[in-house]
Amino acid sequence: MYSILILLISLAFVCASTLIFKKRDCGFDLYLRILVVLFCVLGNFKYLLSDGIMLLSDGADVLQCLLRWGYQIGFAVLPMAVFFPRRLFRNIATCFCLPMSLLAAVFFNSTFSYYMTEGAGGWYFTPALRYALYIAELSLAIAIPLLLMIRTGHRMNPRSGSEWLHMLTAIPAALFMMMPSWLPSALVGKTDISYASFSPFHIGWMVYLPVMCLLLYLVFRNRDDGAKRELLIFMSIAQVFHTMSIFLKGYTPSRMPFQLCSIAAFFYLITMITKSRRMFDFCYLSNIVGALIAVFLAAFTEDALCFWTVHYIQEHSFVIIVIITALTLGVFPRVDRRSVKPMLIGFSLYFLFCFVSGTAINVSTGGGYTVNYFYMFNLETAVSYVGFASFTGVLEVKILNMTAYPLLIALVYILFVSLCVGFYFLNRGIYALYDKLKYRKFGQPIKLKMS
Repeated sequence: MYSILILLISLAFVCASTLIFKKRDCGFDLYLRILVVLFCVLGNFKYLLSDGIMLLSDGADVLQCLLRWGYQIGFAVLPMAVFFPRRLFRNIATCFCLPMSLLAAVFFNSTFSYYMTEGAGGWYFTPALRYALYIAELSLAIAIPLLLMIRTGHRMNPRSGSEWLHMLTAIPAALFMMMPSWLPSALVGKTDISYASFSPFHIGWMVYLPVMCLLLYLVFRNRDDGAKRELLIFMSIAQVFHTMSIFLKGYTPSRMPFQLCSIAAFFYLITMITKSRRMFDFCYLSNIVGALIAVFLAAFTEDALCFWTVHYIQEHSFVIIVIITALTLGVFPRVDRRSVKPMLIGFSLYFLFCFVSGTAINVSTGGGYTVNYFYMFNLETAVSYVGFASFTGVLEVKILNMTAYPLLIALVYILFVSLCVGFYFLNRGIYALYDKLKYRKFGQPIKLKMS
C-alpha cells in the first residue's frame, strides 16, 4: 500500500513540476537545487531518529543492509548530479540511485519496521509523523532523478564503453565512501581481530591513509580542474553524513560535532564550495595536526568492526584524505608564510568556541567532564598523555559546578599552535627538498600542480 502511495506521489509531483515549469526555464535549476538540499536535510535529520538497524549483527538481515547501503549513496550523488552537469554523476543518479530508491519504496514495510524499534538509540517519533517523513524522503529520492531526466534530457549512452566503465568503477568507490558505520557489524558481527594500539589492525589503518591519498592523486592528477573539485565536494558531502551518523546512537550534547575532527566535515564542505584559500590554510594546518594526533593516539575500546571503531576510523580518514587530496591535485596552492595568519586567527576563534561550548555542556550535565575538547578540561586525562602538565593543576577556577584549570587551557592552546606552526615548517621543508630533487633531475625548476 505505502509503496504504491510513494510511487503515485512521486509521479504526481514530477507531473506537477513539469507543468509548472513547462514554459519557463528560469527558476527550474533553483527549484531542483532546493529539492535536493531538502532531501539531504531529511537524510541527516533521520540520523536523530530511532533506527533498529543499529541492533543488527551477524548478518541477521543482509537484504536490508544492502538496500540501505545502496540507497545511501543517493545523498551524495543526487546533489552532485543536480549542481554539476557532469555526465558521470547523472548516469549514476538515473541508472543506480533511481532503481535503489524504487527498491526502497518496494521494501517500505521492511525498512519502516526498523524505524519503529524503541530503544535503538535515537528519538522515537509517533508512527504517523515517521511515516510522513519517510514517504517525503522516498518521494524526493524518486522524483529528483526523474525531473533531471525530463528537464535536461539526460540519458546514458548505452553504446559508450567509456560511460559504462566510468560508472561501474565510480559506483563501488561511492559505495565505499558512503558505507554506513554500522554495516560491518551488522553483516559480520563481533570478531577476534585485535584492536589494541599499534596492533596490525591499527597499523593497517595508518598505512591505508597515505595509500588512499596516493591512489586518488594518481587517478585524478590528469583530470580537469572541475572534476578534481567535484571529487572533493563529493567526499566532503560523504564526510558530513558520516559525521552526523553518530546520532544514530542517540542524541546527547557531548555528541554535538564540535570536536576538531568532527566539525572538519562542515569546514571542508564550505572550503570546497567557496574555494576559500584562507579557509583551506586553516583546515590544512590545524585539522591534519588534530587528525594525526587522533590516529596515533587511537585507543579503541570495543570490537574492531563495531560502530564506534568504524565511525572513528572513517571520520579521521576523511579529515586527512580530503584536505591532502585537495593540495596534491592542485585545487589549492601550497601553504606559504601567508597561511600561518589564517590558521592562528581561525584556530584561536575555534579554540575559544570549544572552551565556551565545552564549559556550557559540562556545567549543564552536572559539572563533570562530559566533553573534553583538546583535553583542556580534565586535568587527569591531560597528565596521562603529557606528564609534565601536572603543574597546571596549581591554579583552579570554579565555574558554577565545574572546575577549570586556566594554566592547562593555556598550555593546550600553546602546544597545539606550536604543532601547527611546526607542521607548516615541515611542509616548507618538504617543498624545498622536492623542488631541489626535481631541479637536479631535470636541470630546471618544475612548477608542480600541487603548487
